[in-house]
Amino acid sequence: MSTKTDVLDVVRRSDEPLRPSEIATRLGLGYERTKKCMQRMARAGELHTDGTGRYSARVPRSTERDNGAPRILVLREHWEDPPPPPRLRTRVWGRS
Repeated sequence: MSTKTDVLDVVRRSDEPLRPSEIATRLGLGYERTKKCMQRMARAGELHTDGTGRYSARVPRSTERDNGAPRILVLREHWEDPPPPPRLRTRVWGRS
């Protein structure tokens, strides 16, 4: 497996945010390699960092916005198509 999948697996299994050194020790990888991989994953939105050097798994967006509110399912037969765009009047030069 790749470093990225290994790191993501360890972070997801952890109950608390981890430092790159802790993950490198658990995986038997080099510290710099692990740290750089985690930084790239955080920039890509795959990991969340709290700003103190600890990383945790990113919560899926669907649960972030949920807030306990019910979801609404709109079926295609009840969906209203948007109105067509207005027609632009073309002007022919030289005519009024």
